[in-house]
Amino acid sequence: MSRMQAQVQSTLRRQSSQVCTFCILTLLLHHYAALANAVRGLAIYTNAKAACFSCHKINETGGDIGPALTTIGAKRPGWEIVESLLWPNAKIEAEYQPYKIMLDDDSVGSGYLLASSTPQIVRLKDPAKGTIQEIQRNSIVQESKSMSLMPNGLIDGLSEGTQADLVRFLLDLGTASGLPTSTIESAIKNASHHEVASFDYSKQPLQPERREWWQHPINKDRLYDYYAKQAVHFKRLATTANVLESYPGLDGAGFGHWGGQNEETWKGDEWNDAEPNLVQCNVLVHPKKTIARAVCFR
Repeated sequence: MSRMQAQVQSTLRRQSSQVCTFCILTLLLHHYAALANAVRGLAIYTNAKAACFSCHKINETGGDIGPALTTIGAKRPGWEIVESLLWPNAKIEAEYQPYKIMLDDDSVGSGYLLASSTPQIVRLKDPAKGTIQEIQRNSIVQESKSMSLMPNGLIDGLSEGTQADLVRFLLDLGTASGLPTSTIESAIKNASHHEVASFDYSKQPLQPERREWWQHPINKDRLYDYYAKQAVHFKRLATTANVLESYPGLDGAGFGHWGGQNEETWKGDEWNDAEPNLVQCNVLVHPKKTIARAVCFR
């Protein structure tokens, strides 16, 4: 919890009868605004630790467990946005109010109560799976509201400045001063994209003149400067990939550095004539065990 939050909650406890929540939140809002940066706020919004986008949607990007935030800055006053971050249960939209229902067979149903429910049938939507459970109303023993699925204290672990940045980002959504939609959607898609990012590459070294033997048959399966090529490729892109492909020869399959010698070469004495270096990679044949990919250090 930030120092400012602690002061606010302390004031509310001591002077709840004299000081209204609205006034306190407005003061906190102005305090946040003085520190805030929406671009940094977007980074917090898409950060895996906060994971806001997994529950909330902006335009068509993000989850639908919680309310869409596309125009929240234009629809809700700033103090309400601050309140929803600090105390999620202070105000829950009817559509996202969780319910728990106990049935006469002792089973329990839970989820969002859908507007399509009828006097005979209660329809509950599972927030995480999106599945819908239909319950006969005459089988309900008890029905009660649950707490918001947004946990209390979600932003307590953020620094005061980081909280301010997140608030600024949310305040600007749906307003003329907000970040471009394309920027926001790109950041969210990138943050939620966990597939390995690949790229087209060639075997040729970046500086062939310094690798005079790169076309020799022994190097026919060798891939040169893979990580350098990868860095150059992704550095040119507007967005950053989360997971990059590893060197395709790490396991020795394809594009390996193990050479392209044939069986006759192995039978001969060429290996002993090789120019020694600090590291040599080869098949090591030992009386007790053969190591297919041995790395020998001198």
